[in-house]
Amino acid sequence: MHGRKKLDKPRSEEELAAIRAKVLNYSKVVAATNQLRRELLAHPSAQTQKTLLDVVDKVVRVNPDYYSMWNYRKEAALPILEAAEGQAKVGVQERRAQVVEQELALAAAAFKRNPKCYSAWHHRRWVLERGADAIGGEAAYRRELELCRQFLLLDSRNFHCWAYRGWVVEQAGLSAEEDFAFTTEKILENFSNYSAFHYRSKLLPAVAEARGAGGVLTLVEQELEMVHQAFFTEPDDQSAWWYHRFLVGWAAEALHGTEHHDKYPELLQKEVDCIRELLFVEERCKWALVTLHHLLCALARTAQDTEGVELMAEARSLVTTLVDVDPMHKSYYDSLLQ
Repeated sequence: MHGRKKLDKPRSEEELAAIRAKVLNYSKVVAATNQLRRELLAHPSAQTQKTLLDVVDKVVRVNPDYYSMWNYRKEAALPILEAAEGQAKVGVQERRAQVVEQELALAAAAFKRNPKCYSAWHHRRWVLERGADAIGGEAAYRRELELCRQFLLLDSRNFHCWAYRGWVVEQAGLSAEEDFAFTTEKILENFSNYSAFHYRSKLLPAVAEARGAGGVLTLVEQELEMVHQAFFTEPDDQSAWWYHRFLVGWAAEALHGTEHHDKYPELLQKEVDCIRELLFVEERCKWALVTLHHLLCALARTAQDTEGVELMAEARSLVTTLVDVDPMHKSYYDSLLQ
């Protein structure tokens, strides 16, 4: 498992006994939880519900990945969150707010145990979808953005948090430009942040639309300049290279129909020159060689007959080098010659 240290030596009998005792106790608590739920379904009562929630709280703090326990909490919270939704009855909204804060606190505790717990992230969204209005509405979502910021400081590539943040952004009414600026911040902190690059790729169309057709070329050039910084700094890290390939393909579509549509071949040539410059220093960089092959093929498709043939010939010649540099993927490189 990720983040688990391998044991340097076998556990002692005392340690094994302690683990067995902990497992036995956990099993008893889970069995008691399931029994309480059956009792609650057969004979609903406020006391049984409270006891069930207290026990489930303990279980998910130990094992936040036990999704059934989160579903038990949903069953208990749903009547409170939805039955009185929008009502102004004295005490009702206060109770809704209490339940929302309680569930959010439990999810936050689960994240500390496992920051990539699917069930806890889903539960947090589920609760806010039904009760955010009880704790401030848009202001609550703004607080969630800050929570996401804090979690991404701990693990900038936590894709669960990135996905959750994308939903929160929509609820908070954040503009595409504001969201875009956040991804810039995270990428400049760590060029290996594939999650930030992926998230950014989803924002590009909205940012391009906001800036207008006349600003697309400038946007593409700015993005390419940032990616250049990334792969000149860490040429063997694939995150920036994948984003670069996405940009090259996206630029062709984005520039189509604009006043700069004829600039695409020139843009490709600049990228070819840039990669050649990098290969002068890092001549065995696999990602640079693969990218140069891709660019030459793309440029050949925009060139005149003779020039196109020459570009394709150069692209094909790179395959031999790639097989030498990265023999594990020989079959893939051979397929490029088809």
